[in-house]
Amino acid sequence: MTRRRIARVTAGIAVLATVLSVIGCAPSSSAGPSALRATANSLTQPTIAAPEVSEQAIEELKILADTDSLVGTPVEITYPDAIPSDGLRLTRSYAEALPDEVAASFMYFDENTESWTAVPSALSADRRMLTATVHHLSLWDDIVSGTKAGVGSVADAATRAGQSVVAAGTALAGAASSVVPIFQSEFEKGATTLHYGVGSLLTARVDAPSCAGLEPDWVDNIAVPGQGSDDSVLFCAGADPSDDDQLLVKARVNRGFGFTAKSYLDTVAADNDTYDDLIGQALTAIGATDSSIGQSIADLTADGDLVGPGAEVDYTFERAAFGSGYEGYVVELTPPTVLQFVASTLASTATRYGVSQAEGTLGAVLAVASCASSIYDMDDAGDIARAVLECISANDEAFAKQLAVGLLELGKTPKEAGALAGKILGRISIVLAILPAVINEYDFAFEQSAADDTRRVTIEVGTPPVVKGVGSTKVVDLMPWSDESIIEGAISMSGNFSCDTSAISGRADAYRCFGEDAVLDPCFIDPDSPNSPNEALCGDGTTDWERVSGDFVAHDGVDVSDADPLGVELEDGRVCSRSTGAGPTPPTGYSSWLGGCAEPGGEYTDVLWGSPDSESEDVAWPFMFIALGSGGLLQVAVGPEGRNPELVGVTVVYR
Repeated sequence: MTRRRIARVTAGIAVLATVLSVIGCAPSSSAGPSALRATANSLTQPTIAAPEVSEQAIEELKILADTDSLVGTPVEITYPDAIPSDGLRLTRSYAEALPDEVAASFMYFDENTESWTAVPSALSADRRMLTATVHHLSLWDDIVSGTKAGVGSVADAATRAGQSVVAAGTALAGAASSVVPIFQSEFEKGATTLHYGVGSLLTARVDAPSCAGLEPDWVDNIAVPGQGSDDSVLFCAGADPSDDDQLLVKARVNRGFGFTAKSYLDTVAADNDTYDDLIGQALTAIGATDSSIGQSIADLTADGDLVGPGAEVDYTFERAAFGSGYEGYVVELTPPTVLQFVASTLASTATRYGVSQAEGTLGAVLAVASCASSIYDMDDAGDIARAVLECISANDEAFAKQLAVGLLELGKTPKEAGALAGKILGRISIVLAILPAVINEYDFAFEQSAADDTRRVTIEVGTPPVVKGVGSTKVVDLMPWSDESIIEGAISMSGNFSCDTSAISGRADAYRCFGEDAVLDPCFIDPDSPNSPNEALCGDGTTDWERVSGDFVAHDGVDVSDADPLGVELEDGRVCSRSTGAGPTPPTGYSSWLGGCAEPGGEYTDVLWGSPDSESEDVAWPFMFIALGSGGLLQVAVGPEGRNPELVGVTVVYR
């Protein structure tokens, strides 16, 4: 008889078998265990023979068996005629009912991709008979996998029933020339042998992250949860080794599924090692092939904020992010959605079967994303896993093509990407078949109801150090990008501005922006994009804020804590803003003009004059302020040109 094999190549990518449909629950199995059987609804029946197994098929089988699994004796199924339209029925019965914490599935070896691939399979109501309907012939086997205890109990039941249970590491070791005779001998004895591999399928716990040194001096108190070895997220906090005045907070996921990370404040840097640059580029490339898949990828990865199993996210904060004082949350990790749970669990478990973290991540995210339309309203992880297995089995060609696009971004050649895409899909299918049985081992339901504070870092930061020489005058550090009301209320200026070093503020984030009809200074760039700014908020605290976009020339400067005043509020209600350039002649005894003063929202009617004693050590910023007056307020000289100025108390200084 002629062996019927899978042999399809589409666009250079070896793809998997055509859709395999699950039949309904089969009747109860016979009294004893049986080998894999195949039947047709026809007078002509399939033939099952001892296998001719390649080196690669054996190696792949060993990888699967070595993760708390049992695999049977592979068999070769042939059929002399065209396969009936209703397919062939595969069955295998087990010695005793399989426990709930294991799953079973038929799988075939695809010679094109050189990997075993699971097909949708169903257990009978008494969980003793496995059944599937298939529409192609190949080398077939079954796999039972799940928790260590569950798989062990299946092995024990088989032994009690008189089945042969052998160590996979021994039986499957060596070259095909030594393993094939073993399989042939097993076949002659009834092909009921189970090959038992003891490994680690479920993700183990991880070590806590390490933070060197104490927190920066400006941190009054920080509460870091996740100090127990069994906590779902492990945290640490300390000074950033590259800058001990910055705060570094690390969080590492201690579960077999991902969590979504969130920073409550602006960061200097954020690094999620779940997605390195190449993985991010690969996911973007895959998403570009289909906009709906691209959106699903963004949802599943939380736009790059989902931290995978065992992965770590690091956030770096500087003092300015906490404004004039802060008490509250700084970093939080929240449990995943059920779809994120399936995708992240799928990715981490696939690595147990020999694919890299990057390959497993790409395959898992794509598998769930490409099937999102059929599972988006499901809320049971086991049902989702079964549905995704059905989906990718029916759409294996499209899946392989899209996955290969991502693998090219990982540096694979087109030939390598095509072959690897099929292999990854095989691994993913095996995990999807097993996942429903081990859902409860991942503590997903518990995490959904666990207290949020067990995954939150809270912090207390006092007011900044008091500026010497300001008396009772309030000093406000302008951080416009940290104030949503400023961002939302800023007036958008039309046109493209050209921005360079500010002539008024010495801050590193301050610019002077030239437009077609306006010159604005100071303008502050968004701290989230210091190296590639394209917009800024312009104002000094006393005027309406304006928003500009344009080209920015990077420059050095000082931190806000070392910056000079930009504007002031006077105790009589007027406001004054700094200015530059040629101006009015100062009165006798005064050094220069510094800007203008007006009623809030009005035109400038008075001049802000420079102090007559710019070397004074009694006040802060002596070039501008004069000795403290009544009430301990700083004083400035204000008045129209040509008249002696008056000294007015300053209630607020903006810098």
